[in-house]
Amino acid sequence: EVAPGATNVYAISINTLPSGLAGYNLSVSLADANIGEITALTLPSWASLNSSSATPADSVWFSGLDLYRNVEAGATNVPLGTVMVRGDTLGSTAVVVVVHEMDADGGSAITPAVVPAVLNVYQPVPVVADFTADNTSGYFPLTVKFTDLSTGVPVPSSWSWNFGDGATSTERNPTHTYSQPGLYNVSLTVANVNGQDSITKAGYITVMRHVVQFPGCVNEPLDPDHDGRYEDINGNGRLDFHDVVTLYQNMQWVRDNTEVGTDPFDFNGNGRLDYDDVVLLYYEVLAD
Repeated sequence: EVAPGATNVYAISINTLPSGLAGYNLSVSLADANIGEITALTLPSWASLNSSSATPADSVWFSGLDLYRNVEAGATNVPLGTVMVRGDTLGSTAVVVVVHEMDADGGSAITPAVVPAVLNVYQPVPVVADFTADNTSGYFPLTVKFTDLSTGVPVPSSWSWNFGDGATSTERNPTHTYSQPGLYNVSLTVANVNGQDSITKAGYITVMRHVVQFPGCVNEPLDPDHDGRYEDINGNGRLDFHDVVTLYQNMQWVRDNTEVGTDPFDFNGNGRLDYDDVVLLYYEVLAD
C-alpha cells in the first residue's frame, strides 16, 4: 500500500530450481496503467549477461543469463529482479508478471507458477488511538481484556500499551491482570507508516480489595477515593459519623479478622489499626 507519489518495491524470485537456471526472459506490467508507473528496475548480480527495457514505463521486460553457473541444481529463493512502482492515482491494480521463457541447465524449459501482486494507492488518514475494556472495575486480582479501537489509513501496525501498574504490552488486544487494589491510568500509542497517536484514560481501571461488612452493617465498606483505604465503613455511599463510631466500636474485630486484615483501615499508614486511625477518619468526615 502506498500514498499518491510514494513508491513500493516488488522483489521477483523463484522458489526452487531442481535443475538449476540457465536464463530467463520476464515482463512486469500494471493491469491498470492509470494507477501507477514502474520507475526503476534492478537485475540480480548472478545474471552476468543481462538486458532490460527502459524506465519509467507502464510495462518493462528484462532477461538474464547465468554464464558462470552461479545458480546450480537445487537452488532456492533465487532473485530474478526488483521493480519499483510509484502510486499515481487512488485505486488498486494487479502487478502482472509474465514468464516468456525460462530454461534450466541442460536446456529443459521451466514453467513456474506465478503468484500475483497488487498495488494499492490510498488516501492517507491520520491515525487516531482509542480503546475499550471488557471490565473496568472489580476486586483484585482483576483480569481485563483490552480491545484496540484505533483508526487510520493505513490501519495501525504497532501498539504500545501501558497499564498503569508498571506492566506493558505490544499486542493489539492484550489481556492484563491487576494484582493490587488501586486506581490505574491506561495509555495506548499506535502507529502506522505515516505517524502515531496516543491516548491516556485517567483512572480507567478501578481495582478494589474484597472486604466484609462490619457487625451490624448491611453493606461492605467502600473506598470512595480509590486510595486503598476504606473510609466508608458502613458502605452507604457517603462519609458520615456512623463510619467513625462503627470503626471505633469494632477495632478488635478488625484486628481479629485475618481474612481482610487491618491494611484497608490503616489511615495513618503505620502498619496497624490504632486510635489515631479513628481520629483521622473523624477529621476526614468533617472535611467531606
